Amino acid sequence: MRRTAVVSLLFAAACAKGTATDVDARRGGDTDARESIDAADLPDAPPGTPDAAQADAAPGTPDAAMMHPDATVTPPDAATPPDAMVMPPDGGIVLGNGDTCATANEITAQATSAAGFTFSGDTGPLADDIEVPDTCTGYGNSGSDAVFKLDVAAGKTITASLTTPSWDGAVEIVPTCGPTPACLAGKDAVAGGGTETVTATAPTTSTYYIVVDSYDYLFEYGAYTLTVKVQ
Repeated sequence: MRRTAVVSLLFAAACAKGTATDVDARRGGDTDARESIDAADLPDAPPGTPDAAQADAAPGTPDAAMMHPDATVTPPDAATPPDAMVMPPDGGIVLGNGDTCATANEITAQATSAAGFTFSGDTGPLADDIEVPDTCTGYGNSGSDAVFKLDVAAGKTITASLTTPSWDGAVEIVPTCGPTPACLAGKDAVAGGGTETVTATAPTTSTYYIVVDSYDYLFEYGAYTLTVKVQ
């Protein structure tokens, strides 16, 4: 009875041990198989979806490096009006800026007409090329100047009026044009903006020059209106 009981106990213990081992082994086997199956069964990316490493920009979109082949393209310069920063005068003719004696604007036809000559310009971009003697106006006129020329018969009267909005302008009539011309007549009576009017009679039939001038080169310049009439 004791031996039989001992044998029975040993047999039962062996069976219990084998059962636990089988369960662990099975459990491990099931886990490995499930992991293999899960990895194999993972779905591929949707058809047509490129790999992340090879994805380009949207079809038809150029690469960033090719979007601007010339990154520093400079637009062409704006058109520059020829030798002028002035408005066309009445009568439809277009004049240059008349900065020097060589580029003086010819106004004979307009100045000798019944209506006379009227012109709007700007001395801002011009230089001081002509130094009329101080005695011509009573002041030194060393500012920017614009030059106009006209042919006048002896005995005819030249009247020139210069109107400036705010700067101190001067107007002179000279019989010749050069760096230091002689003076026929001049006027600089108004300080600041206003109208200066000068009148002279032509002593001989010749070409005469009207000089739009100013008191000072650094500060006295800008828009102006000039009217000239020969009678």
